[in-house]
Amino acid sequence: MHPFEIISSDAADSVIAVKCPSCGEVYMLKVSNAGLLRYRDGALVQVAFPNLTADDRELFISGLCSKCFPKAPEEPEDEDEEFDCDDADDCEDDDCDGCGGCDDEEE
Repeated sequence: MHPFEIISSDAADSVIAVKCPSCGEVYMLKVSNAGLLRYRDGALVQVAFPNLTADDRELFISGLCSKCFPKAPEEPEDEDEEFDCDDADDCEDDDCDGCGGCDDEEE
C-alpha cells in the first residue's frame, strides 16, 4: 500500500490524498471508512473499494497516477525460461529442422 494522508472524514467516508512519486501530482480520492478498514485488514483493493476505477485503485496501491503508471518500468524477462521449439522458423538453433528436440544432444 502506498502511503496516503486522510484529508477529511465524516461518519461514512474519508477523502485521502495520494502523491504520485513519479510526477509529484497530488490526487484526492473519496473512499468509504468501512473500505479503509477492510483494506487495512487485508482485503483486496477491488473488494474494499468496488466503486474506485482501475486507475484510482492503482493510485491507491502503488501511488502511480494514470499518466505515470504506463511509463513504469516493466519487470525484466526471466532469462532462465525454457525455449520450446516446435517450428524451425521460431528456433534459435540454426541447424533445427523443427523437430522440437533442440535441447537434446545429437548422437
